[in-house]
Amino acid sequence: MVNYISGKVAELTPTYVVIDNQGIGYLLEISLLTYEALQGKENAKVLVKQQVNQREGTTVEYGFASGSERDLFELITGVSGMGAATARMVLSTFSPEELRNAIISEDVNRIKTVKGLGLKTAQRMILELKESFPQIKLILVLPCKSQTRGWSHEDISAYERIKQQADKVV
Repeated sequence: MVNYISGKVAELTPTYVVIDNQGIGYLLEISLLTYEALQGKENAKVLVKQQVNQREGTTVEYGFASGSERDLFELITGVSGMGAATARMVLSTFSPEELRNAIISEDVNRIKTVKGLGLKTAQRMILELKESFPQIKLILVLPCKSQTRGWSHEDISAYERIKQQADKVV
């Protein structure tokens, strides 16, 4: 299995790149995100993911400018009913960070902006991928009551409100 190909960028379009490596041209389908990353480069290292097209019985190679984009491609194609073409559309619409934020915040309307994605598919994508993204948890460190000496009445009142809200979350 091929992990990456490096060489001369022989041809670049918004949908594919041809990497010339020792006289062999490797055609890789790409997202707009990878297209933008490769624009203007004479040489490039492109990460590869091979995908078998079940209906046609062919193997297609997809190229990625970053490991995070390739990882997301694998996650998206793992969602039931989502194929490689849809995954490429998602990655052409969002950066990895934008997609992560949309899924964690369960922003169905944002995910629906991907061409060809409807409400149910966006909901299924959120449901199946939400657990795949580590969530950043806010840890609030509050001083103990004895450390509040010298605080104004307003400060102590604000402290009490924050402490009550933090206790509800935990």
